[in-house]
Amino acid sequence: MGRQPRGWQIGFAPDWTKLGRAAPFKRNDAILDLLPIGVIVFPGTGIQDNFADKAKKLGFVPYDFRNRRASPR
Repeated sequence: MGRQPRGWQIGFAPDWTKLGRAAPFKRNDAILDLLPIGVIVFPGTGIQDNFADKAKKLGFVPYDFRNRRASPR
């Protein structure tokens, strides 16, 4: 945990031993339970999609850097 000029930065690691495959989703829930000042979503898997959806339900407007359009081939 470190203090930044505009707020706290806290690391969250999934507990794979205790939670198994649900670990990343439970980690995301723990992040949102703290009511952060903002949410940033980058491209990845369904875990990021789930995180963005839960954030929206809580009233956050995520900074979404996922490309939602399919790239032409």
